[in-house]
Amino acid sequence: MFSAQTRSFSNTSLFIKTPSQSTSTLVPSPTSPTASGSTLFMDPQALPESLAKSKVMKGWAEGLKARIDNVNAMAIVATFLAAVQAQLISFTWQSNSTSLEKAINIFSFVGLAFDIIGTATGLISALTLQPDTARIHEAVLNADESYATWKLITDELQVLDIEDQAFQGRSIPQNIFQEVTAKRRERFQRRQILDARKNTWDEGEKVRVEELEDLRRVVVVGSVKGLPPLVMMSLGIICFFVALISFLIATQPPAVWITTVAVIAISIAMLPFDALSHRWHPAGSIDRYLSNMFIRRKRVADQESAGEKSEAESKPV
Repeated sequence: MFSAQTRSFSNTSLFIKTPSQSTSTLVPSPTSPTASGSTLFMDPQALPESLAKSKVMKGWAEGLKARIDNVNAMAIVATFLAAVQAQLISFTWQSNSTSLEKAINIFSFVGLAFDIIGTATGLISALTLQPDTARIHEAVLNADESYATWKLITDELQVLDIEDQAFQGRSIPQNIFQEVTAKRRERFQRRQILDARKNTWDEGEKVRVEELEDLRRVVVVGSVKGLPPLVMMSLGIICFFVALISFLIATQPPAVWITTVAVIAISIAMLPFDALSHRWHPAGSIDRYLSNMFIRRKRVADQESAGEKSEAESKPV
């Protein structure tokens, strides 16, 4: 009859079947709780939460950058129109005898105020949004580096699991038993190191996810922050054209001001129809803008995640 002897080290065991002299070793499946506990972490479909959030945040950062560019461009236009508006005021500020002349001065001064306030607040908003954009880019880079570390750990853990499964239940000749034992001890120690790195990564992942959640609120505030300057500068432009048309009607013959009004009307008619038909409701517009932006960015992130999953599934193990 065969007798059974057990040699064990750490949490891994090797069972030796011998008659009177051991000739082979039966290697069981690993029973280490650490090994079995790494399955979920190694799932290629369970991508890190920070990676998915960082992809959305990357789109938000681009949106904030576009908002800054729009504010800067509008500030340049508003500055130019403010200079022209001031020049127009120099011709009309003493003329208040008729209702039309009063309307010219009202729209001129109001438009000038909108241009100046909108330009100043726009530049301030752009300056305050730039650090937020830098923080988002830094968080995205950290998430990408974290994903590289996660991928390295999961790949190595998968290799260890595959090796353990390959040795499961196999008899090993006694002449190489010591060598196999040393290799399994090395793999076990390597798994302990990887599990420690995984635990450290998990702790850092919680911090990264919390940081991305905080930045999401920063993006929402930043998206609203850039709207008032754009609105004020747009109102300044409207007041400028109203004052200009009123000035033409008061000082020029009908042929001149009718031609000018026709040119302005044709130019406005060439704008996109949806921009003309859009009704301005501040709260509703902000809510729709943010909702559409979040939905669009989430759709892109889901598509990219689906593509990465399909690539991971198509790769041979």
